[in-house]
Amino acid sequence: MPLPVEDTLTIRIVDEQQESKKETEKATATSSGDEGKKTGEGADAPTHGLPTYVLLTRDGHAVADQETQLWPEGFTELDGGMIDDFGDQGIVYKINYDNTYHVKYRLSARGDIARDVVTEKYILGMRILMLGYEHALRAIKASKNSDGNGIAEFQDDFRRMAARGEASTVLALAENLPKIVDKSAVGAGQDVE
Repeated sequence: MPLPVEDTLTIRIVDEQQESKKETEKATATSSGDEGKKTGEGADAPTHGLPTYVLLTRDGHAVADQETQLWPEGFTELDGGMIDDFGDQGIVYKINYDNTYHVKYRLSARGDIARDVVTEKYILGMRILMLGYEHALRAIKASKNSDGNGIAEFQDDFRRMAARGEASTVLALAENLPKIVDKSAVGAGQDVE
């Protein structure tokens, strides 16, 4: 049975402090991405993020306050999603909100917040797994040994197949890995000789 968790929080209310002009100038001068700065001189900042996504639903219904798109023809509840590649304009991940595995985990969660957590894990996990697959696909296409082996002709089918497999496993991984692998499990494995 889980143990109760407690924590102490201290809040201090103080007068508003004014930043000096030098501190403000220094902060803006070293921010990452400033023009004229040499590589490595700016502050650390993310250079890439996950590609944008849109949710697909069976009937196009909105999810919370997010608009969705209707399933494409031939889509089923087993499909995980698809990737639309717009070349230089980027790619968009289309994630099947009505996927049977997502719905199963979502309905088994207790309470609205728990259901929303399952959905967020599903969406983030799908974006990460789809990104990994996309990197692998692009590496094959860009390979010097690739002689135009016909992969481009089937890349949309490969993407859809990968998304179907990802959707069937992503929530099982997200839910169970933290329970299986934790500090105690890693520490216990290192102590055994």
